[in-house]
Amino acid sequence: MPIVGSVLGTVLVDGLLYLLTHAGDGAYYRYPYYGAYYRHYYSARYRPYRGYYPASAPVVSVAEALSGVVLGIVTVDQYQYLAVRDRDGQLRRYPYYGPYRPYYYRPAYRPYAGAYVNISIRAPVAQGDPHWDAPRYAMERISQTVTAATSISTAAAAARLPAAPDGHRREGLRQDRMEMKRNGAGWRPTLISSSPART
Repeated sequence: MPIVGSVLGTVLVDGLLYLLTHAGDGAYYRYPYYGAYYRHYYSARYRPYRGYYPASAPVVSVAEALSGVVLGIVTVDQYQYLAVRDRDGQLRRYPYYGPYRPYYYRPAYRPYAGAYVNISIRAPVAQGDPHWDAPRYAMERISQTVTAATSISTAAAAARLPAAPDGHRREGLRQDRMEMKRNGAGWRPTLISSSPART
């Protein structure tokens, strides 16, 4: 997903590295900074962040395609979600905040207060693969949707990016996807230390 807000730096949570951002509305978000995400978001400017941020800051991963009928918008813990009912009658919540809102936005979506509201606010949240196996065209669509004035252009960052730490070529978004297929479903993200990357 496009970075929304100012990048404060990197934080290590449960052995995984994230980029921490602070948006203009005061919200904090964590973006995965490992595996394919690392190569996508990389900048030599990012350093470990040791200041304050709420432990509840949501993780922003690849947006999952809507599957079902959108009932409307519900709010849980100050974050908005789309309440969606699939063809089997199951309810799920799709994030509708930060970078997700421009991606899913439709003017017809309104706050939901119907018969399923109490169930929808407790429904599981639909989120994309935290290791990012989304096809490249989906990421390009998302990147065209949001322009964050305080973020670094993805294209500019990619142009400055040195060779990936694991030795793969930079055009490897599609290449990495093919390799994961060959290696099977047991792929795991590369462990990255909290030390800043060096060029």
